[in-house]
Amino acid sequence: MAEWVLTSSLLILLVIAVRRVFRGKISPRFQYALWTLVLLRLLLPFSLYRSAAGPANLVPASVSAQVTALPVVVRSPDGQAVQARAASSGDASIKIAGPDTLTLLWLGGMAATAGVLIASNLRFARLLRRTRRALDTDCPLPVYVCGGIPSPCLLFGKVYITPTTVADETRLRYALAHEVTHHRHGDEVWSLLRCLCLAIHWYNPLVWWAAVLSRRDGELACDEAAVRALGEDRRLDYGRTLIGLTAAGGEARSVLHCATTMTGSKRSLKERINALAKKPRNLAAAVLAVTVLCAAGAGCAFSGAQTKAAPIDPVVAIQESMAFSVDKNGKDVMTFTVPDGVTSVSLSGRLLMAGEGAEPGSYMSYHYSLDNLAPGKTVTYSDGKSFADFSELFMSVTAAKGQIDILSLYEKTFPGKILISNVADTQEALPLTAEQLAQLNMEFAPLLGEAVNPLTCFFTSYYDRPQEMDFAEFLRYFPLCGDVTDETEFEALKALPGWSFGADATLENMPVPIHRYTIAQIDRVLYAYAGISMRDLSDTASGEVLFLPKYDAYYNFTSDAGLGGFTAVSGTVEGDTVRLTSAGGDVLTLRAVPSEAGRYFIVSFLQG
Repeated sequence: MAEWVLTSSLLILLVIAVRRVFRGKISPRFQYALWTLVLLRLLLPFSLYRSAAGPANLVPASVSAQVTALPVVVRSPDGQAVQARAASSGDASIKIAGPDTLTLLWLGGMAATAGVLIASNLRFARLLRRTRRALDTDCPLPVYVCGGIPSPCLLFGKVYITPTTVADETRLRYALAHEVTHHRHGDEVWSLLRCLCLAIHWYNPLVWWAAVLSRRDGELACDEAAVRALGEDRRLDYGRTLIGLTAAGGEARSVLHCATTMTGSKRSLKERINALAKKPRNLAAAVLAVTVLCAAGAGCAFSGAQTKAAPIDPVVAIQESMAFSVDKNGKDVMTFTVPDGVTSVSLSGRLLMAGEGAEPGSYMSYHYSLDNLAPGKTVTYSDGKSFADFSELFMSVTAAKGQIDILSLYEKTFPGKILISNVADTQEALPLTAEQLAQLNMEFAPLLGEAVNPLTCFFTSYYDRPQEMDFAEFLRYFPLCGDVTDETEFEALKALPGWSFGADATLENMPVPIHRYTIAQIDRVLYAYAGISMRDLSDTASGEVLFLPKYDAYYNFTSDAGLGGFTAVSGTVEGDTVRLTSAGGDVLTLRAVPSEAGRYFIVSFLQG
């Protein structure tokens, strides 16, 4: 849109400048023909080709938000590590881009301007039909005498003249010659197209100026052709008659009409009289200069901005070059090619603790760095670990300009649903069966195999609605997180008001890990179990939780593991609501998801 406005505006200014500089040196008809270039550019919403020299390159390129599907490593049945789509990509909401505010404003203004133009022409046409009477002449077009109009005019192939024009035979003859010439030139069609341009470009004052000037040039071209038809000996007599036929004023309003009315300002009348008196002709040098100038201007105006190759996103380049395999010891191996600009890559995650003294199912922070990387080099990552030993593993890509993005290399999947099998369709409270309670308690278990169950985060505080849960407690033991290892990100956290570890803190001397929780990860869990998102939470501001908009993530500082828990000892189902009670009297209320049979969302969690 901006490209269209800029190129058409510059072309209008060029034609106006040429019109002024070469006035009297080129014929009115050639001068009128120059507006054809402007008309075409105003009606053509796209560029015909791309050029590095075009003015459209002055328009800043629009920047669109880009979402990259991140790879996740999962295991196939034969034990091989394979690359699949991001586990969270299926939960992401798809946004359909609608018109922005400026587009809606433009469309609204176009509709309003079109309405004014249509109403103005209909009102004028109704006036002509109401007062007209046919006049018998030798004119090739139907002629009507009409009262209430300021001057003779042509509309829809019919000539309308005033009663005073009929009273003078010479005046009538010149008026008919003038309007018939307009018809031969197709000026009715040009007037219609001019109105269309005004409706589309209603916001651009240059287009309104061009409409007035082009209409004025149309009259000059018509005068020139009419005199040629009448004879050169009638030039001065025609000019004097023209003054009497033309209504003073109303030139600006006349651009709203498709009719070719004889109205004009004093300046336009003077211009027309001078043109008739001086009889401008095409000078070869002037015609050549105008042709070259306008051809060059049109070449630029119809060209679009040079398409520049989009810079390759280093993260996407790494992602596309990734390959996964399993070595002879059954450990995972990852290779990728280093793109230009990438200086280092670090991996962080949560690794299953193994060995003597490790508690079953406990995890520890994991960090691995690949530094001094050279562009084009193939890097192999194999730390003797299996991806199955991680609850999640993230790759942080650092380039010359700072941290670029984070890839989720591996993330254990979880059911993401609270399911109850064989729920009776009843409106009275019925007890859940032992099998149903056992199924729920398996879903509420703190661990899902070797991975921490995100559902346990919903049992770290009490609430009447999930939207009112204690957000800091919810995140305290949220398992789907990564640790901060990037210095830029660390320094951004230190600048926040809630930072409590002092200005001298470094990543190396931090007493506890810094955990990062992206909004996408939090939203994924909130929707899976409660049908809500971060936007629905009533209070996410807490001194215990920091937030960095640049990384779209929250942060906290913990080194222990104290998972929430809930074990149902009894429960009832009534309609779409299930109430579960623990041994301590805590009550968890669930409500059925209408679109998915057997699936439930958390409604409340109350202390017994």
